[in-house]
Amino acid sequence: MPLAKGDGKDYIAANAANASDGSYPLSRVLIVYVNKAPNRALDPITLEFFRMVLSQQGQETVVKDGYVPLPAKMAAKVLADLSR
Repeated sequence: MPLAKGDGKDYIAANAANASDGSYPLSRVLIVYVNKAPNRALDPITLEFFRMVLSQQGQETVVKDGYVPLPAKMAAKVLADLSR
C-alpha cells in the first residue's frame, strides 16, 4: 500500500527499493541485540553467525524468506563494527 510521510506529501510505493533506501514510511531494519561484554570481542560462534547472516549467501536467504536484504554498504559496516 503506498503511503505518504505527511499531508500533502507524495505517496511512496511499497517496494524493495523504497524499503532499502528508507523512503517508504514503514520500512525499518531488523535490530538484533547481543549480550557482549564491553571492550571484548564477540565469541567466535556468535561472530561466525553474523558473518554468515551478513554474507551474500545469508542475504539471499533473507530474500527467499520474503524480506528485503540489507544494502551491501550497511552489511559491510555492521560486520566491521562487530569485528572490533
